Amino acid sequence: MKKTKAIINLIVLQFTFAFLFISGCKDNNPVVPPTQNDNTFAIYFLKDTTLTNKDILNTNLADLVLDDKPWISQEDIYFYDWSSHCIYLKKDKSYFFPNYYEGYYSLPKSWTDRPWIVVANSIPCYKGYFVTDASMDFFPFPEISALQVGTWGYPKDIITSEWPYWSFNADPRENESVKSSLKQNNLYHGGIEVFLDTINSPIKIFNGDTTTIEYTIQIKNNETDNLYVFDPDKVDNEIYHHYNNGPDFFNNNTYVSYESRYKKEKKPTAWTSGWYTLLKSGEVIKRIIKLKGYPIIPIGKYLVELRYFCPTEGLNKNIREDLNGRYWIGQTRSNLILLTLTNSNSNK
Repeated sequence: MKKTKAIINLIVLQFTFAFLFISGCKDNNPVVPPTQNDNTFAIYFLKDTTLTNKDILNTNLADLVLDDKPWISQEDIYFYDWSSHCIYLKKDKSYFFPNYYEGYYSLPKSWTDRPWIVVANSIPCYKGYFVTDASMDFFPFPEISALQVGTWGYPKDIITSEWPYWSFNADPRENESVKSSLKQNNLYHGGIEVFLDTINSPIKIFNGDTTTIEYTIQIKNNETDNLYVFDPDKVDNEIYHHYNNGPDFFNNNTYVSYESRYKKEKKPTAWTSGWYTLLKSGEVIKRIIKLKGYPIIPIGKYLVELRYFCPTEGLNKNIREDLNGRYWIGQTRSNLILLTLTNSNSNK
């Protein structure tokens, strides 16, 4: 019951703020510092460093006064992977984070709930915030967490933000002005696209003491370059699901979410290139996967989404950039589908 209420409250919170905060870039904003290039992509802090995300919760983007200089500018960026929203930096993270160290929580507590603003074409487009081990509040904005900043999460030269909500809540990071700016500055990389295929291969649900799901994914390379992708056919099923949890099922009527909570995991001893398949530009692979450990899923209508994750630990630049292609890392989401479960072991 507590979990159901928490989910309902979260959904209400998301929709309450969606209209106010998940919008595109506004008209000209005189408080944004001038830039040399009208197509500049940058991330700014606020001029008033004492303000937290809660302080500006009801403040319009156009009314925020940004710092004189960006925290990260396009000159700091090697490229931006649009599918994972990973920013590949020219310098390591110690240049951008004070007292940076290689640990679990690599953000100063003074940055707890600190806002950051993404700017494109000299116009603020959306805001996000930092999550540290001292954070107590959660907001419907993209977040950069201490766990991801530490090398436990991502390599030293990569920063990423997350949108921790379902895809039926519009992701502010999917901003067309930001995408256009990245493309015009040759910083844009399309990355991959993951498709949960229920047209040719319907999801199979086998309810029991615990439920088993059989699902099919397609992975497409949207880059002009070749990419290595984490391949479920090339790794032990338990190792694959150490990194990937399988589809999540959200009941439209009860607001209850079902995921694989009781699955077995086999933690790998070390990363290996044998886990990956090389995808040429535009190439697609199809994989059928089984995953145990779901609770019993009642009949009803569900929104279903998959988060696909590639290992990140240890994949420093000298390893990632192979002569034949680049190793894609990070997390991306599948398409969102509507599934009707008509009995205990079938679906449409």
